[in-house]
Amino acid sequence: MVVKRSEDGGHSWSSIIVVRDDGDNACDNPIPIVDRRTGRIVLVTCWGAGSETESDINRNTVKKGRRLFVCHSDDNGLSWSESKDITDSVKKADWAWDVTGPCHGIQLQKGKHKDRFVVPANRTYIGQNGTYSHMIYSDDGEK
Repeated sequence: MVVKRSEDGGHSWSSIIVVRDDGDNACDNPIPIVDRRTGRIVLVTCWGAGSETESDINRNTVKKGRRLFVCHSDDNGLSWSESKDITDSVKKADWAWDVTGPCHGIQLQKGKHKDRFVVPANRTYIGQNGTYSHMIYSDDGEK
């Protein structure tokens, strides 16, 4: 997973900055959210073993399956924290496939849950057909 930055409104771009590299494994579906309070960029992503297919994951015949991670940057994307596995706190036991996306997340601006991070996601159930949408949320951007 990589980032390119522009400091001139998109007229020119930086060299590639690696956020996460895990060889042949998938590091994908990035969901960025900028924390309005601190300027921190929170990035929720997926990970999957390169040898595991979506069909195998949906049948629950794999060792690792898809995992969800969060990392952040406090310097406008120049450097990134270690990715933290949040799968166990956001995925239910009967879900086979749990992935972020599509697109980007938001930070709520009003109401009881002001400043909460909201991330779009989708899932499948073990041994069933069909994909379902859901959201992941966090009040601190860490877990």
